Amino acid sequence: MKKLALLGCFIFSMATGVHAELMWGVNANGEVYRWIGIDWQRIDGQLKQISVASDGTVWGVNAKDEIWSYGNNNNWVQIPGSAKQVDVGNKDHIWSIDAKNDVFRWTGNGWQQLAGKFSQISVGADGTVWGVNPQNEIWAYSATQGWTQVSGVLKQVDVADANNIWGTSANDHVYRWGGPQGWQRVEGSAKQVCVGIKGTVWSIDAQNLVFRWTGQAWQQVPGTLVQLDCADY
Repeated sequence: MKKLALLGCFIFSMATGVHAELMWGVNANGEVYRWIGIDWQRIDGQLKQISVASDGTVWGVNAKDEIWSYGNNNNWVQIPGSAKQVDVGNKDHIWSIDAKNDVFRWTGNGWQQLAGKFSQISVGADGTVWGVNPQNEIWAYSATQGWTQVSGVLKQVDVADANNIWGTSANDHVYRWGGPQGWQRVEGSAKQVCVGIKGTVWSIDAQNLVFRWTGQAWQQVPGTLVQLDCADY
């Protein structure tokens, strides 16, 4: 295995090939960090939740539910609107949920509300959108059919694309979506999980410890975070 810190990403080499990983997170004090291959780098700003995409798009939400985008000049730019959670698949696929659990997608110059009430939502690089409602029911969105319920119950779901979907249950069990085979249990325990299109998977457990999935087991990473997101390319 070879590791190289480069512009806030982690180059990971393994038998399946080489890909770059992007990981951002926030700690209990609202401080923002990104992984640089050997440790976490502090980024200016205060957020309660953050999302990163494979094209480098980074958006987040602060304690006031204000929405912010991380710009090319390494600064935060406020986005109109209010949200308790935002998720980015790439610069063209950005969705959010507000304090009333209403769902929105970014049109490029404003927010368009869609039907449904969700406690958490995730959008992939290919536009795949899944969400979890307050009853922990799982739903997938289609532009032609709207929301369709998916089997199972989860408190959190993360979508990289249609082929890479993971989630966590109310008792912190970890699952990945197997398509026709449904949800497949993965060893370990996590309160939150994130996945990339190349198979990158990171998680946080109940003690806010951070882990990376090697493909066979969870490997602990230095630091503690209350929320994180990952992407790869």
